[in-house]
Amino acid sequence: MSAGLGLGRPRSPFWGGVGAGGTAGGGRGTGIFAHRAARTLPRLALAALSLLALSGVTLFALDRLDRAYPPPLDRARDFSREVVDRNGALLRAYATDDGRWRLPVDRKAVDPQFVRMLVAYEDKRFHDHHGVDLLAVGRAAFQFATQGRIVSGGSTITMQLARLIEPREERSLLSKARQALRALQIERRLSKDEILTRYLTLAPYGGNIEGVRAASLAWFGREPNRLTLPQAALLVALPQSPEARRPDRNARAAQAARDRVLSRMAQAGVIVPGEVERASAEPVSSTRRPMP
Repeated sequence: MSAGLGLGRPRSPFWGGVGAGGTAGGGRGTGIFAHRAARTLPRLALAALSLLALSGVTLFALDRLDRAYPPPLDRARDFSREVVDRNGALLRAYATDDGRWRLPVDRKAVDPQFVRMLVAYEDKRFHDHHGVDLLAVGRAAFQFATQGRIVSGGSTITMQLARLIEPREERSLLSKARQALRALQIERRLSKDEILTRYLTLAPYGGNIEGVRAASLAWFGREPNRLTLPQAALLVALPQSPEARRPDRNARAAQAARDRVLSRMAQAGVIVPGEVERASAEPVSSTRRPMP
């Protein structure tokens, strides 16, 4: 009787939609989603292909520009003439045509401790980046923005080499950007050892002295294959400000810069902290020795 009078379960919207009506609604939702996906996926695929094509064109254009305007790497080949004995020891050297003392450098004939200190001081991620250290650039920009002055530079050894082979008087963001682009070009052409060798050949050490070999002969009277710790630290410090730190003109500034290098190398774990005091106690010679 209850069935005839319609006294069964009440037909509530919360109760009756689970049946055929609920399933039908879900089917309509799934169909709409599939329809939208069918229209969206081809658009995404087209956008991805367009981006890929644009990237390819950009890389091709950059490669053409790189080949059209290569970095002037030949400057590192203009050396002083040498007279050597039968064993290869230097007997006499002559300045270049522009009056520079620039002797060829064999990377393997340079004191390893000096090389470790140089890389740790100037560009600790030298072997990891491709010419531009984005972390160092970001740090330098943040320090400049927060302190209003340059606290640390973002130049890599490769960027410094770019400046040495293509010197410019201006110091601006544009010149830094140009050095960064040149550094990327250099890294495409040279290995890390070749970059370091060219830097060691061209780095300024005061006056008309260029390169670590000429500097070691001029300031210490010896080849750079075996340097004392104070000597190595001084050669790391000089290229940053070669005229202001020339030992023959400002021995006090040279010694202060050398001692800062020693302190930082101890903090970085490159040298034993106990060696800093002994090395700092050695005075800097203010005499420039004549070339052989």
